[in-house]
Amino acid sequence: MSLMNSSRGASFRQLKASAAFALVLGLCCAALAAALLVELQGLSHPVLWQSLAVYLAVAAAVRLGLPAHLPQTAFGPANAVTLLRAVVVSLLAGLVGQTAPSALGWSIPLLALAVLALDGLDGFLARRRKCASPFGARFDQEVDGLFVLVLALLVWLDGQAGVWVLVSGLWHYAFHLARLARSALRRPLPPSWRRKTVFVLQVLLLIAALSPPLAGWPGTAAAGAGLLLLTLSFSADMLWLLRSRRQAKRLLGDLR
Repeated sequence: MSLMNSSRGASFRQLKASAAFALVLGLCCAALAAALLVELQGLSHPVLWQSLAVYLAVAAAVRLGLPAHLPQTAFGPANAVTLLRAVVVSLLAGLVGQTAPSALGWSIPLLALAVLALDGLDGFLARRRKCASPFGARFDQEVDGLFVLVLALLVWLDGQAGVWVLVSGLWHYAFHLARLARSALRRPLPPSWRRKTVFVLQVLLLIAALSPPLAGWPGTAAAGAGLLLLTLSFSADMLWLLRSRRQAKRLLGDLR
């Protein structure tokens, strides 16, 4: 037992060192990217500090969840891609409340498209390099959730939609809270192309709402369509979990 604990401890030390290197490199990238955006767009310095604050919060969450990446001993390329996505999301978060999104023209839509383009690459790398883990899957999901929340906030602050658009960004967190509150919802969900497709469509519609050509009612309609799709998708998952729970109870009753 002590030998196993010693081996696990050595593995975790290696993993912490690898993750620390990636997180520090990510911090440097976040600081440089935010500083360039501030300089090129003539923005105020709070954009820089807000971006870094969001990135540091993500880094702290990564460190807390790192044990779930064992027995892997390296942070890995898949998580590095997810971290790069988190850097760009932090940059977008730095703009929330600091400037009118429409004043930046195509900057926000292009940054958001870069985040979306990298989505899926992390999963592909994890499978290709055989380094998938519960940590990597959760890290990817949480970056996705933060991404949608930041986009929804930018759409709202730009006046493209009412406060209702924030529901798009809050669905992810509300769903996890519901799973914590009700045991019937804690069963693992099966892989779903519907879920992945809706996520991509939701993000594209929010990006469309922030694009200059769709200013006004087209942007509002795009944000509304995205919220509808996301609501239907989360509702379908909740119904599946509740039904599978009832079916499991019925089967158990029949066996008895």
